[in-house]
Amino acid sequence: TGVPGATKSPTFTSIESTTNQSLFMASGDLANAFYTLALPDCMAKLFTLDSLTAGEAGIAEIDGVAVSPGTQVTPYVSVLAMGFSWALHLCQVVLMNAVHHAGFREQQIISDKKPPVVLAKASDTAAAGYVDNFCVLGASVSEVNSKCEAISRQLRSMGLTVHEEQTASKQHEFVGLLFDG
Repeated sequence: TGVPGATKSPTFTSIESTTNQSLFMASGDLANAFYTLALPDCMAKLFTLDSLTAGEAGIAEIDGVAVSPGTQVTPYVSVLAMGFSWALHLCQVVLMNAVHHAGFREQQIISDKKPPVVLAKASDTAAAGYVDNFCVLGASVSEVNSKCEAISRQLRSMGLTVHEEQTASKQHEFVGLLFDG
């Protein structure tokens, strides 16, 4: 119960490169993120719509059991409802879980209220995520693209759709911020 804590956003002042090389960024986005994150039945039943008859809903069976047109049914939302106060936080948790499973360690994650990520070698990369957007930064185009694709693969393996994928470039927009490597 209660209200979720603040969702940590990436703070791009918390990245340092000691390689004196340009940085590249690649990124991706979860398509319809809130509507593709399924809720377990125990939660989904908390988000009901007004009751109506099975006939009005155009259904003749529920879970394989026949129902008459006059049977009262109560539909419920089975995906993460955007108006739900925890929706943003839960979407963020799913995204960052995928980033970690794609091979990023905590010290490689750009986030608010934590020490800066240091890119000491040309092959080092950092990742950031915010709700349904993710990016990878680094000095090596091939490493940045490879690590960003690893995040995309992980999200897809979770049944999510990744779109708006952008390969590594020096000039890149992410969550409304323009980067010039």
